[in-house]
Amino acid sequence: MGFWVIVVYFILSQTICNAEDWSSCADDLDSLRRASGVFADAAEQVESARQEFESNGCSACKV
Repeated sequence: MGFWVIVVYFILSQTICNAEDWSSCADDLDSLRRASGVFADAAEQVESARQEFESNGCSACKV
């Protein structure tokens, strides 16, 4: 989960650092926070699904 948040941070931070209009910095940081929240939520859902899958097994996967 944390890995993807870091990846998104570095990708978006390059956009923020290269921005010529520093007055929009606060808006860019807010966008980054929202994006990291979305990715964190998605990562939690994936982790929850993985745990559920591992605990219940997969009858379709068994041969």
